[in-house]
Amino acid sequence: MPQIWLGKTAQGRDPEAVHEGNPFPVTDVSAPTHLAAFAQEAITVATTAVGFTTATYRLSVSRSATHVTLGLATAQIRYRVDGTDPTSSDGRLMEIGDEVVVTGREDIDRFRAIRTGGVSGALTATYSEEVL
Repeated sequence: MPQIWLGKTAQGRDPEAVHEGNPFPVTDVSAPTHLAAFAQEAITVATTAVGFTTATYRLSVSRSATHVTLGLATAQIRYRVDGTDPTSSDGRLMEIGDEVVVTGREDIDRFRAIRTGGVSGALTATYSEEVL
């Protein structure tokens, strides 16, 4: 049985009805979404590269964070989202007070960070998902 969009599109138009000549469900791909935070994690970034805790950002096989908002305190770090461990001199630099948003499940899975100097960084990660 086809699904039918009830209501108007994001542009305020009535969607085309499902009928024999248009048997596919009507979906408004431009429907507005927003982010809903569901977890937060404190991460100590030390001399060994570290990523996010999978059990914190992946709620189930089909439900996972789509955005991670990072805030940094204490000390400078470097990070990568390509699955390669950063070093103290290689990777994107994040300074104290910076806010970085990592988007997409693959980049979240592959995020790794390491400190750049003699003091560990205190990273706060807020995990969010897109909702209608």
